[in-house]
Amino acid sequence: MDVDKWLGSITLYEASQIWARFNSCCDASRLVLWSGIPFARAERWARQHGRQTLTQAMGPLMDKSDPRCRVHCKTANQWRRYVHAASILFTLYVSGGDEVVVLTPHPPQRLNPHRESYYQNIEEPWLKACCCAEEEETGTFQIRFAHPRVEEAQDYIYEYWPVDRVSAWTARYPNVPAAQQRWEHHCWGSQRMSAYGPEDLRRERSAVLEKLHLYRTGASVYWVATPRVVADFDNQQGFAREKKATANNTEIVRSKTTGHAVIRSRSIQQNATAVRTTSGTTQSLTSAETATLKQIQTKGKKQPQQQHEETLDEQRRRKAREKRARNASRKQIKRDAEKQQQQQHKDKKESRAERSNMIDARRVQKDRKGDAAVVEAAPRRMVTRSQTAAKRNEACQVRWLGKCINAAERKEKEEKKGQKE
Repeated sequence: MDVDKWLGSITLYEASQIWARFNSCCDASRLVLWSGIPFARAERWARQHGRQTLTQAMGPLMDKSDPRCRVHCKTANQWRRYVHAASILFTLYVSGGDEVVVLTPHPPQRLNPHRESYYQNIEEPWLKACCCAEEEETGTFQIRFAHPRVEEAQDYIYEYWPVDRVSAWTARYPNVPAAQQRWEHHCWGSQRMSAYGPEDLRRERSAVLEKLHLYRTGASVYWVATPRVVADFDNQQGFAREKKATANNTEIVRSKTTGHAVIRSRSIQQNATAVRTTSGTTQSLTSAETATLKQIQTKGKKQPQQQHEETLDEQRRRKAREKRARNASRKQIKRDAEKQQQQQHKDKKESRAERSNMIDARRVQKDRKGDAAVVEAAPRRMVTRSQTAAKRNEACQVRWLGKCINAAERKEKEEKKGQKE
């Protein structure tokens, strides 16, 4: 397995800096990993139980407000790969202890069912591979689970590997309802760690630890890294190229601050760069490299510096200026967008007001027309009513006269009848 899948994203200096931080501030048996729960909850649980997560163990190296944090000299993608590499080193450091606690959601679904979490693809394969051989000898290392989302079970920790004792947890807390968990999906591609076997991971662990030990002792070490990472490292450390030997395809650079030389050989077939450093000693170098290095050490001090290279502080200031400029442009764009939105809202409000006024005017006009029609129709109604009343009176008079005539005729008939009798 090639180490530059993840660890190639950082330089040997950054790896040794992270490892030194772990050695000085961490207990390998009191560390915490987490998967599927919020970051703040994991940090709080670790502090309450006297343990440390990766962020707490890294300290100022992970604090973006601290000048020692590498985020100031990396892009967003480089910083993400730096954190992944630090996670692998953290896992290697954990493997040197007796146990590790992993914080997950409670049963029945403790881990990502798609096996796409960082823990399942970076940390767990390294832990199981690196501790499997040691467990056969000592039988002490354990991966233990805790579920901080359940309030009454926050302090209960049980064994997950090599023997999964989840039945003890479920027997002790039988009435805990299943949690609604949303699992994230990650695109791993060729960097999926679970695709490699345990033997490859164990061999890689031994190689990484050996290189870190040799680097701390001042010996010459080869560390595989991508060309872009090495170029960024040169700018950060103030390395200036002094000579390139075309015979063995190597080049030598010198640090402006410490005066130490770096012999770099570029592998054309693997398209990677191997950096070989030395702290003033040439014992581990080959004869050709030793002769070239001696020439540079003797002649390098007499030659004046012709090319000014950007130091780390200047680079940080330049990047800070660029960041301020980007933020200012983003704020200006945001302000312009807000002004445009306010203007659009104002125009919509005015158009609505105009439309409402037009509707009101039409309604008033319509009401006026209706009132005029009513006024015109009123006399006609009065005339019609008076004519109807006159006709009704005339009809009543006719009927009354008819009744009177009929009554007179009946009376006359009765009188004549009485006379005859």
